Amino acid sequence: MPRRVSEAKMKRYLRRALDELGVFGVRIAVFLVSDEGMRDLNRRFRGKDSPTNVISVESSPEVPHPDTPLTHLGEIYLAPEYIATHNENIYQLLLHGALHLIGYDHVRRADRAVMERVESALWHTAQFWD
Repeated sequence: MPRRVSEAKMKRYLRRALDELGVFGVRIAVFLVSDEGMRDLNRRFRGKDSPTNVISVESSPEVPHPDTPLTHLGEIYLAPEYIATHNENIYQLLLHGALHLIGYDHVRRADRAVMERVESALWHTAQFWD
């Protein structure tokens, strides 16, 4: 069973991460989904028929968000059950998802090294946010 996830802590981590990265005036939606829901998203967006821990989906410029003056970057989907089963940290995966939405990637080896350095430094800093 997944540990209790604090919505307030998730918001705080996401805001602090964006601030640390110098990204302001943006909004990111975060959704917690079941393993089956994550399997469906992974199949739809990545062509993989299995659940996963986190998926980031960039916002489409064709989809307006008139309820806020902030730029909507996209959505982060997290699977708490999957994450708990694999003994991962949901807050660290939240930061990982945010990095994807602001342009980091880990497909190519060189990009992966850059993203891992930024993510590691950010996560180390996050340890002092509580």
